[in-house]
Amino acid sequence: MPESMAYLVERGAIPPEGSLARAPGRDARHSHGRHLAGAHLRATEYGGCVTDNTFPEHAILEVAHLDVKSGQTEAFESAFAEAQRIISGMAGYRWHQLQRCVEDDHRYVLLVSWERLEDHTEGFRGSPEYQDWKRLLHHFYDPFPTVEHYRLSRIDHDGR
Repeated sequence: MPESMAYLVERGAIPPEGSLARAPGRDARHSHGRHLAGAHLRATEYGGCVTDNTFPEHAILEVAHLDVKSGQTEAFESAFAEAQRIISGMAGYRWHQLQRCVEDDHRYVLLVSWERLEDHTEGFRGSPEYQDWKRLLHHFYDPFPTVEHYRLSRIDHDGR
């Protein structure tokens, strides 16, 4: 387990692989700011969390397309390992996942699940911790990331 991921598990920000998404003293509905209703999580290589296809209707998915400057992906991933500690401690944070593009290895997509849009746009971005996030990561991007927010579609799985 990478050191950064171990830190998050010890801190209760993410559960160990295969465990229920519950922080000590919290019920399954509110686990460290996550609304997962007992969904299982597994830690990824970069320390983010992935739900087992559980995404409540009210939750927001932040999608950031990240283009890292050529030759800086290793340094970016190292900085991200530190930066994820910041975001995982924010109010309204549910989980995150960093994915690296298969076809173009300097491209990433960052997925972050928030309880509410304002938890990201006002809470996180308006916090002193965001300045640390910017210091750690923003100099790696060219061009600056596109960030969009999504809500679960109301279409049922059978197309209705």
